[in-house]
Amino acid sequence: MSNCACCHRPWNEIPTFSRPRERGLPGIDNDSVCNECKPHAGFQMQMNTEHVKAWEALTERRSAEHAAQVSQLRVEIAQVRQELVTRPEKVVDRYIDADVLDAAQSEAQRAFRSRKTPGKR
Repeated sequence: MSNCACCHRPWNEIPTFSRPRERGLPGIDNDSVCNECKPHAGFQMQMNTEHVKAWEALTERRSAEHAAQVSQLRVEIAQVRQELVTRPEKVVDRYIDADVLDAAQSEAQRAFRSRKTPGKR
């Protein structure tokens, strides 16, 4: 089972000290409860109060973790945006010397003229 049979919190969200022995080992059944739930077994009013507190703590911890992740991602986004603003624009200009251009055009014309002309073989 992946949850405490009493409070139904996931085992991976229950503090280590309150988890039962490793799940899947002989002697651990599907009705295992965490150490936090053992004292209130059979006392409905106490159980309800303690379960609410346990779930509130879990929710607060998850909210804090989420807020930290959001904050970290916002910092990363700001850094990337700043990098885009400050990054120099890369202008690519290909400089072709007039002599090189003339030589290339002359070669193209020569190659065109060297083709077979109609009637000559």
